Amino acid sequence: IWQAAGVSIIPILDNQTKRPALRWSPYQAVAPTLGEIDEWWGNGKPWGLALICGAVSGNLEMTEVEGRAMVSEKLADLINRMDELGVGHVWDLLYGPEGFTETSPSGGLHFLYRISDHEVPGNTKIATSEEGLCLAETRGHGGYVITAPTPGICHPSGEPWTLREGRYGILPTLTWQERCLFHEALRLSLDES
Repeated sequence: IWQAAGVSIIPILDNQTKRPALRWSPYQAVAPTLGEIDEWWGNGKPWGLALICGAVSGNLEMTEVEGRAMVSEKLADLINRMDELGVGHVWDLLYGPEGFTETSPSGGLHFLYRISDHEVPGNTKIATSEEGLCLAETRGHGGYVITAPTPGICHPSGEPWTLREGRYGILPTLTWQERCLFHEALRLSLDES
């Protein structure tokens, strides 16, 4: 499904390390073939699934709000900040049925989307705690995101990645301005540094 949607994918080892099952740098430039995909997952291995971000996947970017930042008052503040910045519709798009949102094994949220009018930058920290722990970050050019329905055997906690909203292979599209304002709202709501 993801390959048909123009997304470069790679398998993730089933040893709780979150590491790729192969050398993945070639797939940052060219998506795997159906033959490669069949070879990876057609061998009975319970490997996980990762999507490579950036241009190779149609300008795919993932923004994560870490589980430690998932408190109701912070999420309410985030939604209010997005409204104040004029991008409340972006929250509705990303977190609604037209978006693609998943829960990570640590209880965080992954928002996956494409950017329509700008290159995807590299992985970026958006917000940190007073102690320097990451509260929100992106996976962009040069990065990958493990995605549902990857089983818990691929994560140190033993917990799986779970789809919350959306359908596999279908991603919403944001403009660069919408994406930047979404990140600004995250920074204003979560950053303690």
